[in-house]
Amino acid sequence: MSDKQLEFSFDDPSKPRKKPSRKSSRKSEVLAPTSEGAATYVDFSKTRTPQQKPARRKPATRRGVVAHLTRKGELKLKDVGKRKGYRSIAGGYVAFLVLGVVVVFLGMLVYVKGYQALTRLPKNAVEKVSQLVQPGERLVTVKIESGMSASQVARLLQEQGVVDGADALLAFLQDHDLATKVQKGTYQFRGWPTIEQVAQAITRSAPATLSIIQAGWTLNQVDGYLAQRGYAREGQFLDAAKAVAAEYGLSFTEGWFLSGSYGVSGARTLAEAMHQSAVDAIYQFIDEPPVHRWGVEAVLIVASLVQAETQNVEEMPLIAGIIYNRLEENMPLGIDATTRYELDDWAHQIPQETYERDTPYNTRRKPGLPPSGISCPSLEAVTAACIPLKTEALYYLHGKDGRIHTATDYEGHKKHIERYL
Repeated sequence: MSDKQLEFSFDDPSKPRKKPSRKSSRKSEVLAPTSEGAATYVDFSKTRTPQQKPARRKPATRRGVVAHLTRKGELKLKDVGKRKGYRSIAGGYVAFLVLGVVVVFLGMLVYVKGYQALTRLPKNAVEKVSQLVQPGERLVTVKIESGMSASQVARLLQEQGVVDGADALLAFLQDHDLATKVQKGTYQFRGWPTIEQVAQAITRSAPATLSIIQAGWTLNQVDGYLAQRGYAREGQFLDAAKAVAAEYGLSFTEGWFLSGSYGVSGARTLAEAMHQSAVDAIYQFIDEPPVHRWGVEAVLIVASLVQAETQNVEEMPLIAGIIYNRLEENMPLGIDATTRYELDDWAHQIPQETYERDTPYNTRRKPGLPPSGISCPSLEAVTAACIPLKTEALYYLHGKDGRIHTATDYEGHKKHIERYL
C-alpha cells in the first residue's frame, strides 16, 4: 500500500492556482503525519488563487474536530466549527444524568432533614402528631349559640351523638351547679367522651368531684351508679377494677376498693384511687395483731362483712370482735349478707332452702371466710377490723328495738331471738 498523508483543504481545488509571490520569503507550512509515522511539509500557499488575496481568518470562537473511521479504515478529519447550534448528543445525556442525580440528592436531603426534625420532637408531641392522622377516628363538631339553655344544649349534643342521653347530661349540670355556666362557641369532641368530660368542656370548668361512693356498695352497684350519672359507660368500672386487681396480683377484687368521695373522673382513674385508698387504710394498721394473725386480705374481707352487717360506726368494733371469735372456734359465721352478695339480691327475702345449699358464700353452712369481700368498706369498717373490740360473745342480732344484742352461747342467743325479734 502506498504512503498516504492528511491534507487540510479550505478552498475550491478547481480554480487556477496562483504562483508563489516573490515578495513573500516565508512559506505557510504545516507539519502533518503520514500513515507510516513520517513527517512531511504541506505548502498551502500554492493552493491560493491569483485573483484574490488570501483573507485573514478570524479565530473561531468555538471550533471542534470530529474524527471517525471510514469503511476502508481511513482516518478523516472534518471541520465542524462553522455548524451553528450543534450540540453533542452524549453531552445531553450527561447533562440529564447530572440533573437527575442532583434531584435525587436534594430529595434525600429533604427527607433526612425532615426525619431528624421529627425525631427531635418530644415524645408527647410525636404522639399528638400521630393522633391527628389516626384513620377512622370519630370527631364531632358542635356549635353552641349564644342564649341557648342547658336543656337545649343537652338535646343538641344528644342529636349530634356526643352523649347518649340529654337528661343525664342535664342532671349532671344541675347537680354540679353548672347549668348556668354553659359557654357559647364551637366544640370538637374526639372519640366517645363521658358526660363529665362533656360538661367540663362546654362549661370550661375544672373536673367535678364525684358523688360519694356509698359504704357497703358492691363493685357492681358502683358500676351502675357511674353509668347512670354519666361518669362512665356500663361495665367500664367493673373492667377497670378487674384490671387493677390483676395488675397488683390480688387474690380477689371485691373488698379491695374503699368507699368515699373522689375528685377524679373516668372508670380507670376512679378504680385506681379507690384501691389506693384501701391500701393506705390498711397500711396504717399494718402492725395490729389481727393483721399479723390473719393477713391483710382476710382483714379486708372482715371489714367488708362488718360494713354489710351495720352502718352504725359504734357497733363495728363489736361485730368485728365476734367475727374473729367465731373464726378462732372454726364456727360458721352465719352472716346472711354473704348469700345476698352471691345472689346479687339485696332487696328480696331469701328463701330458706337457699341457705341449705353448700356454696362458697353460704356462711351458714361453710366455716371460715368467704372467697372475697362482699362490699366496698369504709375507713371506719377497716379500722374496726384492724382494732376489734375484745369480747367473749359468739352471737349477735339486731332487735326490733334498734339495738344490737350479743350472747356467749347459743342458748342465750335463742332467748334474744324470742325476746327481740
